[in-house]
Amino acid sequence: MAIGLFSRPKRRISFLGFDINLLPFSAPLSTFEANALVRQEIKSPMPVVNGMSLAIDPVMAKFQPSVLDGYVDPTKYPFFADGSGSTDSTAALIACGEYARKNYLVVKLPKSSRFKISNTIDLLQGTYRRASGLTVSDGIASCLMWIGEHGGNMPEIFLANGTTGFTSSGSPKSMLHFWGIGGHTDLTEDEAALYNAGIENIKITTGTNAGAIGVEIRGAQGCYIHNCLIDATGGLACEQGLIGSGSSIVNTDFIGGSYGQRGTGVSRRPVPVFAGCRYSGQSVTAINFSNDDSETVSITGVSIVMAASATGPAISTSGFSSNTGYLLITDCSIDFTTQSSGNVAISSNRSIKLLNVWVRGAGKIVDFSGTANDIDADTPISGWTWIKEATICIQPPTKALTSGNVQFNMVRWHNGSRLGYSNTLTRGATGNTPPSDLISRHHWGSEMLYPDSPGVVNAKTAAKNLGYTLTGNGTTDDYIAAQAVISAHAKVFFPKGYYAHGKILTLRPDSVILGVSRNLTVFIPKNFAGGDFTVPTAGNYGMVTADDSESKTILSDFAIWCPQSQGGSAGLKWLCGDRSMFRNLNIGQFNINGFIGDSTQKRLTVMLISGANAGGRFWGMSEILLLNQRSVTYAMLKIEDTVLPIRIYGANLEHANEGKCVIWMTNCDNTTIFALKLESDHGTGRESPQVIADNCSNMGLLGFGGIFENAIDDGTANPPASVELNLCSNYAVSLIIDRMNNTLKHLDTIAVTEQVTSGNYVHTYKLDRPAQYSRGIFDWTNLTIPRVS
Repeated sequence: MAIGLFSRPKRRISFLGFDINLLPFSAPLSTFEANALVRQEIKSPMPVVNGMSLAIDPVMAKFQPSVLDGYVDPTKYPFFADGSGSTDSTAALIACGEYARKNYLVVKLPKSSRFKISNTIDLLQGTYRRASGLTVSDGIASCLMWIGEHGGNMPEIFLANGTTGFTSSGSPKSMLHFWGIGGHTDLTEDEAALYNAGIENIKITTGTNAGAIGVEIRGAQGCYIHNCLIDATGGLACEQGLIGSGSSIVNTDFIGGSYGQRGTGVSRRPVPVFAGCRYSGQSVTAINFSNDDSETVSITGVSIVMAASATGPAISTSGFSSNTGYLLITDCSIDFTTQSSGNVAISSNRSIKLLNVWVRGAGKIVDFSGTANDIDADTPISGWTWIKEATICIQPPTKALTSGNVQFNMVRWHNGSRLGYSNTLTRGATGNTPPSDLISRHHWGSEMLYPDSPGVVNAKTAAKNLGYTLTGNGTTDDYIAAQAVISAHAKVFFPKGYYAHGKILTLRPDSVILGVSRNLTVFIPKNFAGGDFTVPTAGNYGMVTADDSESKTILSDFAIWCPQSQGGSAGLKWLCGDRSMFRNLNIGQFNINGFIGDSTQKRLTVMLISGANAGGRFWGMSEILLLNQRSVTYAMLKIEDTVLPIRIYGANLEHANEGKCVIWMTNCDNTTIFALKLESDHGTGRESPQVIADNCSNMGLLGFGGIFENAIDDGTANPPASVELNLCSNYAVSLIIDRMNNTLKHLDTIAVTEQVTSGNYVHTYKLDRPAQYSRGIFDWTNLTIPRVS
């Protein structure tokens, strides 16, 4: 049993040596109901409905000044965790994590520290009771982020060999367990309601403990594992569970264990994203999904080196229903240390899309249980088999809906023709080896910066030095102070706070804007009198990058929240070049307290990527909209008139209902989106398309999922569809699969409508969910990639 603040098996509270309410702090910032799960009241003004308290405990600030910025250190007063690794730090880490949850902070482990634990660090995100009595997830404000300080050895959390409770593979046990309860008031786990949780720049070591799992996390928006090293040598698995809905696992090493990622059959997270990761030394399977994922899993830029004597599969998925188990694998290498014709690289029972996949030492590239859909390796298997492209179409099982069992069809369409269950396979020439940058092109490496990176200034301190006060209180107009700091300094960290601003924040070509997390550092473009956001019909973006193809702009770990019923503001206008990076931003509409608003609907898209100088790489693009728009120009994301390469890893865009569409692309070249998790509001009869692409070329829309639908088939030659393509060339739209809930009108909707030439249309059949819809040649291996330095 995990010993922590919350003990699910006995449904009671146990706390190892600490009572957070008895520690010598000032009055708590929140009150909680008796079970400590439900946040009942926040004792300071909240600029954002259900948001964080901006109050700071003065006692804690005296001993830990970092709480003023948003961080708490478990080695300091009053927790005193042993960062040398000599004594057990379990209780101290649990206490620190619980204090962080209750006080809207991120746990930050000092560089080069080592923490020995003897039990699960049980990290629960609770619920919040609104004034109406309704309970909702507390994840809008609180977070469960654990990060490691940069600039030294990566902080480590480890088990000693033979730690009691972790030694049996038949009774697996996690070292860190992140979980949420959503709107529940008991200890019922709700994996769809864990938000803003995860780890960054931390090493997790299982030691020789056969049942140990490094990290267990099942979560939704804002969850991540970034820049970590999880070593399960002697353990069971590096990581268990899945995170989806725009969340991501990026630039992380998974070493040893039977499994790198272990499926348990209970996660059901939509469209998980793995990018730029390295797996090595797994003895059974590196990446395993056992009925875990909903819709598509996106694995991009991943290298796998299996342990000696491992036979695979290296990647395994087994869907249990018609909308689970689909695989998108791009720019990946799989290498077997012990080579054998009996080794299997990939095993599946659902449709698969492969792009630029390399395998060595296995006789079978893809195994569909020995059917005609199998892909065999080139011989000899000691060389690399290069799969430049493959689309394998597998008929899913029927879906049980209220109307009865329904057969959806994962068929292939090409150049306007329905080709049924026909596969594609293009092999590269033998004798080649994987490109040296196959993995690094999909992660940020040393190019990403952090609040503790050299040369980064604290915005509040920098503002004071310039003669200004930056409040971050959500009600004062912070524009003058914030813009002065951004103009004066290239690298700026904005501490925890709500930064309201009445005018556009304009960035430099070399701007690096960093926050604490995507819910603790929030910019609010607000309609202050005389500002840029007061005219609903002529709105402006709250933040605008430099319009420069050579710019290298980095935006990371913050939010831009536009007041929901304010028509004059939108989020981010991205004009910067392809060396630029976007990481873990939350851009959308939220309820903002106390602003002077209007009822006019928004006209601008929430985020715009625009112009010949715009490009770059985007991880964790999660934008949530809560308001019906009824505007023919409105979309969550618009990409227009671009020619530089754009790569988006995880686009979670939701609720752009009754507008133009969710994603609108026009006149774009060389844009690829991996893992589109989309969601619409249902039943209004005015549902918007999910994607509209006009006059685009070399475009990849790869791997879909989510609860979405469009308006029903109207019987015309140009019916509304989930994806609407107009005069596009050389593109691939792959794995167009959705949740297929009973509440949706799936029997009467269309997946793709295409305008081939002016006035000439073709569309898919009603029950088609194409494994691929394509035109011309989407030549992935020859497309220009974003520059990484």
